[in-house]
Amino acid sequence: MRRLLGVLEEPVFRRRWWTMIALIVAVAGAVTVTVVVHQGGSTASAAQNVPKMVATTPSATTSGVPTSHHASPSARGQITIVDGDRWTLSATGGATITVALSEHTKFGTLKRPAVRAQFGVGTQVAVIGALSGNTVIADHIIIPITHGTATGPVPAPPTTTPVPAPPTTTPAPAPVVNSCAVSAALSQALGYATARGERASLAVYDTATGTYTAAGDSDAEYSTASVVKVLVATDLLLTGQMTGDTASTAYQMITASDDDGADALYGMVGGDSVITTIADHYGITNLGSPPADTGQWGETKMTADGLVHLYAKLKADPQVWPWLSNAMSNTTRVGTDGTDQFFGIPSAAQDWAVKQGWMTGLGPGSTYDSTGYVDGNRYAVVILTYGSVAQYGQYMSDTITQMARDALPGGTIGAPSPSCPA
Repeated sequence: MRRLLGVLEEPVFRRRWWTMIALIVAVAGAVTVTVVVHQGGSTASAAQNVPKMVATTPSATTSGVPTSHHASPSARGQITIVDGDRWTLSATGGATITVALSEHTKFGTLKRPAVRAQFGVGTQVAVIGALSGNTVIADHIIIPITHGTATGPVPAPPTTTPVPAPPTTTPAPAPVVNSCAVSAALSQALGYATARGERASLAVYDTATGTYTAAGDSDAEYSTASVVKVLVATDLLLTGQMTGDTASTAYQMITASDDDGADALYGMVGGDSVITTIADHYGITNLGSPPADTGQWGETKMTADGLVHLYAKLKADPQVWPWLSNAMSNTTRVGTDGTDQFFGIPSAAQDWAVKQGWMTGLGPGSTYDSTGYVDGNRYAVVILTYGSVAQYGQYMSDTITQMARDALPGGTIGAPSPSCPA
């Protein structure tokens, strides 16, 4: 990368480079792109796993996309989320690409110069860089010219020799889970909640093998508080409404469990009927029921059995999973109401993607729920609890955290135990 950029600083190459960009941006097209800019911190940078641009002679990566500076735009779309150094671009097609920016990333062209601040939500952009799989290293990000404003003939992209597809191989079967250990762990978690005077229900679904395990009254309905926000986001994705300010609001609604965001979006998904809509769409007969009080989305009721099967179906849905898994895996430590969201699964699992719920004022009771995915998203996990108003807060938070640790001994599903050896 540094070698190529050094070459491009020479006057002749610089003029050719900017001229090439001005021509390329006239090419119309659209894809949906998720832009992730990692500049440090604990999150691994997507750019670390992407091959560098290596030459000024056209060549091809294993994905068949040229990696030289003669390449066509690697991605085009509309910015829908600007969250610090994380951008999300969306288009009708539904594809998702990760784009990593570096200190070498340039913005605009010689004729249409730009600065990073111009690229806000709603901006149509084209990204030029080295593409490998679903990741592109951004060399240039520009505002494309539409067909109506482009002048002169658009040159055809350079021809390249197709790269043969790698030989197909049969994936290795997923390791078989220790069913005895899973069942014993869930039973131990349930016993802990019972001893603490709380009602509880747990369910685990192995998306690799289709194995389902439950404990407690898994077919009983629990008020799920903010967990219903997953249904709101899912409906927005299914109906093509996850764009612009709506997408930004929905992202905050999931990651920080923002109630104002849920209030703003609830009507867009049909209000109280959203649970029926989602249940019908995915064919889940026991997902739950609408709130008894109209508009009180936090009182939507769901079963552990229905919700864990929904989570398995959401993971398999390419229209929903990329956006939703990204949001759930970026849940913030503290919600917008000041609650520490890392109770339950996040305090027990080695890796996770979650949506939490907590609420009191349900008549005489309160609820704490921890739901999501663990072990590389292989397992969908649902833990629902119900206690008294007096138990709300730290007591119920501590209960569900210990339940999660019992259910995931060592931070994973199915770890062997003395009673259930491997």
